Amino acid sequence: MVPEHDEPILKHLKDIKVKFSDAGQPMSFVLEFHFEPNEYFTNEVLTKTYRMRSEPDDSGPFSFDGPEIMGCTGCQIDWKKGKNVTLKMIKKKQKHKGRGTVRTVTKTVSNDSFFNFFAPPEVPESGDLDDDSEAILAADFEIGHFLRERIIPRSVLYFTGEAVEDDDDDYDEEGDEADEIIDFLAMLALHCCVALSPVVASVGYSLVAVYGLLTAVDSLAVEHRL
Repeated sequence: MVPEHDEPILKHLKDIKVKFSDAGQPMSFVLEFHFEPNEYFTNEVLTKTYRMRSEPDDSGPFSFDGPEIMGCTGCQIDWKKGKNVTLKMIKKKQKHKGRGTVRTVTKTVSNDSFFNFFAPPEVPESGDLDDDSEAILAADFEIGHFLRERIIPRSVLYFTGEAVEDDDDDYDEEGDEADEIIDFLAMLALHCCVALSPVVASVGYSLVAVYGLLTAVDSLAVEHRL
């Protein structure tokens, strides 16, 4: 479910695009989330860059199963004062061990938000991650791959409904990982597709991908949850 504090911000999301990197990294790509001017941050575009390996590793060439995402980098969000929804203030009571007096302290802690998507865990040089970070990155990579390979290239087909039947055939049950991806895409779709149909004929190719999110999510939800 979309956190309530994210809803008014996501209403300003107007476009999602994918851009491919230079010749040196032909398989890497950047997801661009374009926003209207708003009262929450000054960025017009938020980006997520995915780095991919497209060649076998010299140490284990026979284990290569094809291109894979090796890492991702988000971007800095320039939040306006008091508008950062990825942080929240909490109050805690502390009791002095000696005197027994109680005081209230205020702390800033992380808050659940879609916009944490732009601040993924950093992969250390050793490559070792804790279980939580591994789970976050695994879901993150699946989302990036899904948007790049299925939604944006086939956005017009999703809009016309021609791609929905294909998705029903392509996806098997995948458990919790599929649910996480569906929830994420549903979150984007719900807040991007309001009143899109009347203007589809006059907008660019990539904007139709936003509507494609909604129809693709409906298809996946039926396959995985019902």
